[in-house]
Amino acid sequence: MVDAMDEFEFMGWWNDWDLGQPLSQVTGEISRPIVLIRSV
Repeated sequence: MVDAMDEFEFMGWWNDWDLGQPLSQVTGEISRPIVLIRSV
């Protein structure tokens, strides 16, 4: 949904509010994910 909007850019998403754990690398349980977007 964010990708379809021109006002925001999707920066990434991470597990457990930890920017060292991108969801693409999580092999176990996803807990408390965080999504980062920025206004363009």
